[in-house]
Amino acid sequence: MDRRNLGLGLVVGGCLLIVLSLVMLFGPDATDSEAVSSTTTTELVPITSATTTTSLQPTTTTQPSTTTTIPMVSTAVRVAGFVGQFAAAIEQQDESFLLDSLHPEIIEGFGESECRLWIQTRVMALTDYFPISTPRGPSAGTLVSPGGTIEFENRYTVDVSFVFDGEPIEDTADFVVEDERIFFTGPCET
Repeated sequence: MDRRNLGLGLVVGGCLLIVLSLVMLFGPDATDSEAVSSTTTTELVPITSATTTTSLQPTTTTQPSTTTTIPMVSTAVRVAGFVGQFAAAIEQQDESFLLDSLHPEIIEGFGESECRLWIQTRVMALTDYFPISTPRGPSAGTLVSPGGTIEFENRYTVDVSFVFDGEPIEDTADFVVEDERIFFTGPCET
């Protein structure tokens, strides 16, 4: 690993630490919290009067219960962490991670061979890839492929900076959260 790669890794790691620190400082309390709720039940109980007539009257009993809530790491923080992994995979030329992290509907819509070629010639050609904003979202989005229009829910957008063919570029990148996994998106066009 040369000095430039080490520097890039330190910058990406530093950005992630800043994001995590801000979330911990301004986000939900990091300790367990307790919430008290109650359960109410209604029963019919017999009531006897002086004339010995028995009738059923409703009575209500309330039982308190306690639940403990453990806060989760926000999805935006998870996406920020994934962007760091994505940048490292590009830097390390990790084609299998990149293909595995590409949204499955994109692979289905464009075809695996076209997506693999796009990753090899476009995505892995990026250098100095790093986020310049925190993730924004979730929002919905679409992408048109030869297989049809792909609709995404839970899309997060991140401003990124990178170099492609010797040109520094600032752009946006979209990441989608589905079934607790994070995927990147893009048109598999070469």
